Amino acid sequence: MFSIFGRLSAWLASIPYALVGLFVRFVVAYPFLISGQGKVDGDNILPEAVTRPLHDLLGLDLSYKLPTAVTQKTFDAFANDFKLPILPPSAAAYLATFAEIVFPVLILIGLMTRISALGLFLMVIVIQFLVVPGNWWTQHAYWLALLLVLMSRGPGAISLDAFFGLFRRKPRAAHVPASAASESMAPAVKA
Repeated sequence: MFSIFGRLSAWLASIPYALVGLFVRFVVAYPFLISGQGKVDGDNILPEAVTRPLHDLLGLDLSYKLPTAVTQKTFDAFANDFKLPILPPSAAAYLATFAEIVFPVLILIGLMTRISALGLFLMVIVIQFLVVPGNWWTQHAYWLALLLVLMSRGPGAISLDAFFGLFRRKPRAAHVPASAASESMAPAVKA
């Protein structure tokens, strides 16, 4: 019985982090990117002939506006609904829009992933405690968990970070207790 669980556990442990990281990047970037797209004006860079079949197949809005301006609706929302005690509404609107446009794209392509994940992590903390405190268990905890995975483990091998060798985690030296280290250095005694 335990060998079945052991084999299953070993099989699950063999799932490459490259695939896990890629999936986590897409899942966590999507809601931020969609939110950011709603805050800007601009032309779609992908034609509807490309985005419509993907939308129908996956149920996802895959259109992407090249941002040219922050919408007046966004400025109004930050002035009236999302009042932050530490920033003027226009500055908060620009910062949130920048974060929701730039960081998700970087996370999707796996470039500067850890730094981008940290940026979104801090943004979610601000949203949770200052803007929409009631969404902890419905959204924010899950976003933070996924972002924490990217901050701690990185984007995985299927990323531009990996391609360029950016932000590799250096292997740690194995900890050897002092008593074991001194015993291994002692000269062998022949009997």
